[in-house]
Amino acid sequence: MGSKTNVEKCTGLITGLAIAEMLSTGQLQIKVRDSSETKPHYTDNAVLGPVTRTLLDQPISAFQRMLDATLGLQELLYLMAMETLRPQLLSDLLSRLHPLPAMEQSLHRIGHVIGWGSELRAIKHIRASGIDDDALPLSLYYMLRYDEVPIEGVMMAAQTAESRRIAHVVGMAMGLQHGIHVFPQVWRDGLPQYDLLIEIATANSDHWIDILS
Repeated sequence: MGSKTNVEKCTGLITGLAIAEMLSTGQLQIKVRDSSETKPHYTDNAVLGPVTRTLLDQPISAFQRMLDATLGLQELLYLMAMETLRPQLLSDLLSRLHPLPAMEQSLHRIGHVIGWGSELRAIKHIRASGIDDDALPLSLYYMLRYDEVPIEGVMMAAQTAESRRIAHVVGMAMGLQHGIHVFPQVWRDGLPQYDLLIEIATANSDHWIDILS
């Protein structure tokens, strides 16, 4: 299952979810490509978002519900847990998912739009396949476009995606593959209940990886 332990992977996953949710709710404030005058900070009285809190309260059942809520999420996170190389990611996802034509078309379009200068045009092109639930292809778009700067992919998904679920997926996937150290320490240090996040992920890491498998 790759070079990282299950604990390392799952602490990254839950930290990524928590940070993505804090970003998307405005409780962690930072500008993308920020200037030297902009410093990331948590708002006063910041609390974990509802998705993260539910995962803390019901680590097994809530994790399964999260996977069930987004088509292809289980397959994507499994490939992240396997530390799948980016050139293989799309083909491996397609082979595991066996998607319907609209989903397959939207996933194939990602490769065509990665280099487009306009993110809005790229997202519009992916959606033009007519897919009902675009969370998987748009999450994958942010992951691949910002492959070399994963944290910026999480920030962009949180600040520009219409659905918060997309940011959650990107945060979990990036954290699962890269581990908690992909997120700046100052972000981790300021997370509410951070010690509890790590405790829950550590206790349930083998269960979560088994569910993904």
